[in-house]
Amino acid sequence: MGGDIQSPFIVNALNKFVSYTYCARYWIIMRFMNEDFLKEETRNGFRIEEMMKRAWATELAVLSEIDRICAKYGISYQANYGTLLGAVRHKGFVPWDDDMDISMKR
Repeated sequence: MGGDIQSPFIVNALNKFVSYTYCARYWIIMRFMNEDFLKEETRNGFRIEEMMKRAWATELAVLSEIDRICAKYGISYQANYGTLLGAVRHKGFVPWDDDMDISMKR
């Protein structure tokens, strides 16, 4: 394989991940968020577009998988930086933050 992005193994793994996160993203939206989650809104004077909310939904799907794997193997992790700030100050995401920040011990 040697890092070849065209290798069948890597392509298959990426396809499975994309398929999983696509399904998981909408499962999370339907399970934990109301149907208005993806609609554009203004929070703290900051306009949040649908595309940002789609990014957040995808990040939650990826975090759900990270949480599953960490729980399975007894790995601790924590939110930090903007993700922690958003959870505490905004009760969710910081309106202008487009990523999630987590850390783990080595």
